Amino acid sequence: MEQKIKTKGEYQLTDALQLMVEKGEKIATFKVDGWYDCGKSETLLSTNRYLLDKKSTHRKITDVVIIPPVYISPTCEITKSFIGPYATISDGAKISESVIRNSIIGDDAKVSRVLLEDSLIGNNSIVGGSYKRVNAGDSSEIEFI
Repeated sequence: MEQKIKTKGEYQLTDALQLMVEKGEKIATFKVDGWYDCGKSETLLSTNRYLLDKKSTHRKITDVVIIPPVYISPTCEITKSFIGPYATISDGAKISESVIRNSIIGDDAKVSRVLLEDSLIGNNSIVGGSYKRVNAGDSSEIEFI
């Protein structure tokens, strides 16, 4: 039997929870230490800082200066750059000749010859050529001339 589990064409968490209760699932509350809103770039970067203060990881990379706390994915490539503090470099990202601090670089993004601070670079984005503050959505391409 197919159920209509969408509200206004979307799946809703509240609907899923109600279905669980109706099927007898036990639900309990628990204490939350903090609320980490990620709806705006400023709050997302603040949450990233909080998480990096709790646990950061990186590896030594030749010709790259790393200033913890940072997270550097083992599958990214970084050359001739300064990373950190408070930078997250995601899987498959490629960074060259750049300074990146208090920023998040998304999966498979390409960043070259830029200074990024307080910036979000989305997945599969390309940013290169100048020193700016940027928030680029997924699959964006930005080139400063």
